[in-house]
Amino acid sequence: MKILFDGRVCWDHFTGIGRYAFGLIHHLPSACPDLSFVVAWNPSLPNRRFDWGQVREFENVRLVECGGSGLGPLDPLGLRSVARAERADLLQAPYFTSALASPIPSIVTIYDLIPFEPAGRRGLHAALARWGIARAARSAAAVITLTEVVREQILRHFALDGACVIAIPPGLEAPPQGPLHDPSLAGAPYVLSVGVHKPHKNLDGLLEAMALAFPSGQTRLVLAGPLSPLTPALRARAASLGLVHRVVFTGPLEDAQLGPLYRGAAAVALVSFSEGFGLPLAEAMSVRVPIVASDLPVLREVCGRAAIYVAPDSPESIAEGLRSALRQGGEAQIRLAEGERRAAELSWPALVRRYAACYGTGVSA
Repeated sequence: MKILFDGRVCWDHFTGIGRYAFGLIHHLPSACPDLSFVVAWNPSLPNRRFDWGQVREFENVRLVECGGSGLGPLDPLGLRSVARAERADLLQAPYFTSALASPIPSIVTIYDLIPFEPAGRRGLHAALARWGIARAARSAAAVITLTEVVREQILRHFALDGACVIAIPPGLEAPPQGPLHDPSLAGAPYVLSVGVHKPHKNLDGLLEAMALAFPSGQTRLVLAGPLSPLTPALRARAASLGLVHRVVFTGPLEDAQLGPLYRGAAAVALVSFSEGFGLPLAEAMSVRVPIVASDLPVLREVCGRAAIYVAPDSPESIAEGLRSALRQGGEAQIRLAEGERRAAELSWPALVRRYAACYGTGVSA
């Protein structure tokens, strides 16, 4: 069987999605030595994080250049041409745009239904995302999502056959060790937030909570990840709260730079209004860093008793969570141990065969 894998999401724009997709194609070939993989990729896209040389080493993997970024409306057409030219049997689509107009059965990963929620419905981009997710979900041979919470949402929203929607967590790899890319960060404690600057990430609320929790002193907030059109407003908000010298905007980082940031953090915070999984929290658990998380069912599924949960619409609640995370004590050690245990269950070797088993579902559908 020949699997076409869309690797065009493995570039700097896609943070968690890119890491998820690259983890899949980095581990699937060795778990499925009897299958061949054709990977569509675009070497012209900015990529500071993914070493395609590691993928080329597999004897059952071949990379094929394909235009597009995983974001454009015409991107599915290039992938459609590759599918036909390569005579692929099945498409592995790590992002919903990959599965649109596919001439072969597809397995598509849908991370969340944020564009269908009231706060995420605004604008043309959200409308196109709703159309694309719905079309991809209903036309796919199988849908993968990362949590049972989102699986139930997808089943309710699209009325799909439950046997064709599978919840499998993303695999984890321990963040790499090394020196901080910015040595000045070693001089004082910092709270780390990882991800693209988007409205549902509630970074404005996190900034306000930092001002309430640490009105003075040296505790900083590090916002790690690609900048966005929202970034100027966040910079202005930090200045208005008197945090301009205590908030660090890193911009895009290589994984070798992000790993030491995790390991050196006093806490990792994810206080979004909505999430599909919460990969930064899982990565923080793997290196025994305290975590502050929105009290959402999906994040409770991922973190269990390892997190301090806060109300995302309350800066006061977030502030108290941040203060608690920076305290030491017996309860904190219990949370850290629980997080380490949960992270160990999320290794790629432990999960990759569950992904490979989906190929049988896709072919028979």
